[in-house]
Amino acid sequence: MPAMLRPISFGVLFVSVASQDLFLGTQCSEGEEACSFAKAWKESAADDQARTQKPPVHLKPAVGYFFRNMTAGSGFSLKIPGAPAWLENQSIYRIAPGIFPDKPLQWHFHYDGLSTPMKFTFGADGQLTMKSKPYESQVYKDLSQCQMAIWSGTGPYINPFGKIGPPVLNTECWVNPSVNPFPFNGQLWLTIDQAFWGRVDPDTLETIPGKVDVTSQVLTAHPACDTVTNECFTNYPCTSKWWAPNDLSSMWTKEICIGKFVTDGLKSMSVKEVSRAKLPHRMLVHHSHEPCMSKNYIIVKLDHFEFKKPEWKNGGVLKYVNQAEDNLWLLYDRRTNASRILDSGDFKFINNHFLNCREDGDHIILDTSPSTSHYLDNYFDYNLQQEDRKWDTIMMPPRRCRIPTDPKATNFTCEKLFTGGEWQGLFDFPTFNPLWKANPASRWWYGTAPIDNTALWMNSVIKGDNVERKVVATWSEPGVYTTEANFIPRPGATEEDDGVLFSMMYDSNIDQSLVVLLEPKTLKLISKTPIGFVIPYHSHGVLCNAAGKCFPNP
Repeated sequence: MPAMLRPISFGVLFVSVASQDLFLGTQCSEGEEACSFAKAWKESAADDQARTQKPPVHLKPAVGYFFRNMTAGSGFSLKIPGAPAWLENQSIYRIAPGIFPDKPLQWHFHYDGLSTPMKFTFGADGQLTMKSKPYESQVYKDLSQCQMAIWSGTGPYINPFGKIGPPVLNTECWVNPSVNPFPFNGQLWLTIDQAFWGRVDPDTLETIPGKVDVTSQVLTAHPACDTVTNECFTNYPCTSKWWAPNDLSSMWTKEICIGKFVTDGLKSMSVKEVSRAKLPHRMLVHHSHEPCMSKNYIIVKLDHFEFKKPEWKNGGVLKYVNQAEDNLWLLYDRRTNASRILDSGDFKFINNHFLNCREDGDHIILDTSPSTSHYLDNYFDYNLQQEDRKWDTIMMPPRRCRIPTDPKATNFTCEKLFTGGEWQGLFDFPTFNPLWKANPASRWWYGTAPIDNTALWMNSVIKGDNVERKVVATWSEPGVYTTEANFIPRPGATEEDDGVLFSMMYDSNIDQSLVVLLEPKTLKLISKTPIGFVIPYHSHGVLCNAAGKCFPNP
């Protein structure tokens, strides 16, 4: 990254924070909790600015693909042994948190690493080409031009001499979309659970200026997409009436909106509101990482944040807040545009990811890999250096929920997902054959999982059976750590598990990333190929097949 100026003094911070008093006063007029949020913002700014005056301390993570910097433009072209010929012209997009700056402040939260999109494309004879390019956000180009920026676990960065601001109205310096690729109608967006998305060229990965036009500061990182009707939806907190001109007011709202993505050719993307529902109480920064789509419905777990006793090891927003374990859901009927709120009784959790949702008579079957309120803290460097991952404190056992479609229903219950088999562990990052999305006959799914409670990180791939509700196959090798396993269907296949699983894994024995291909029926290894360098840990991949059709995740 270009050289950046360090803020010159703690006194400058006082001036810059004081300049926000008008905004903070407006927040306090809304009530005690909103006021507390604003005051916490000020206090966090003062504390984090003080930390930038200290020399950087690099904590060594227990698994070597966390906090690894990628060289700009990293790539490879390799022969992948055993790769089926039909993989030719199939592409996978992924995003890595690929750059972890030390100046003007140090990054201590893995998913705050600067966005680095990647494209993996199979050629003839099993040749696989990968290219990457840093997303050219303002943070990447020159953070010192910013008056203020804050991220999940980093910052805030304060510089009153910056040219880009004011921070409440201009969020250009907050953009760092490092979670999920979203291809739609020829456009490729890089997403995060905020509205601060970025766009790149699907072929070259060059940054394309622009932002999603939506009246919210929050979007879902995983839009719910129907690849048959070519419709994609998102949920977000509706703009509050008490400060309608500024969409920052949606951070503290009592209404949840469902929106539909609309594109203007290759020019732009916007969100058109199609439905909204009133909550029983306000939510602080409502978000839903991954809504689920069945044939006729979109199901949203309504997650949000709550204040906690400040965790002084943390930076950014997560110093003062955690995700709240709650039981509220939204069910949107795509046929009528009607939405309603339900609850799951005693089952309170944060949804990491849903499996393949499907309708069964007058119910929707929804399986989830849930987490606890402490899950996000796991990605701070001081936690990732620990060899005891304390899995039970960050994740919950998977559950199956049966959600009634009866418009009069207001609640439902969830039960243990696994009822058979020996494997009864935790898992996350579920995938399935994208051609079988929302299909009631879908049987198979895949996930990444820790082998046991001693695992330093997720180090196996599992195959699950929707019908028998058990894990039927696993794959692992000593010292190898996983990322999401993407299903690539074989063209013309009729069986759901006919294809290839593709993943980029990390081999701690040689300190390199691996291209790993697995056979989905049995999870038998097809091949594993070292690439000569390390791609940092990342979450998700999206398939665009040889015909050019893309399948947004999930």
